[in-house]
Amino acid sequence: MLPCVALGQHGADELSGVATVGFLVEDLRGGAARCGVTKAALETAARRVIRRTALQVGALKESDGYLYINANVIYAPPFDYCAFSVGLRFNTYGDATTRYGGGYFAMTLFDQAAVGMFRRERTPAEIGVVVEQLAGRFVEAWLHANTAHVIPGSAPDPRPL
Repeated sequence: MLPCVALGQHGADELSGVATVGFLVEDLRGGAARCGVTKAALETAARRVIRRTALQVGALKESDGYLYINANVIYAPPFDYCAFSVGLRFNTYGDATTRYGGGYFAMTLFDQAAVGMFRRERTPAEIGVVVEQLAGRFVEAWLHANTAHVIPGSAPDPRPL
């Protein structure tokens, strides 16, 4: 296993008042299928962490925002390894009114990512762990901004990537 490096920063106070979270996982391309990585597994890993908190999981359009998961996976056949980058963002919704009319946008309030490389047979499980750790960092930021919502024992594993 090669070490993963976390990228990105977040402004935790911006997460104040968020109570309901939806999920959106980007379609997988490249070597994801060959490496055994699925959209369902990525979402399940993030949901597992969110369910340990006071955050509610809701439908995408009925939530305060959504966790967007984007994974890129490349299969390296000569070595039977899979390299990946995976990002987790929390986006919230907004309406924009300009002199040209109205519009709709998503604003990113949390954005972190990791990269790594694992043997092909270990890649699905290892990427799941990385997604759990990224979701855990989101929860830590959310807890920091919403201290009234802390439930004893609800914090995720704080170990770094």
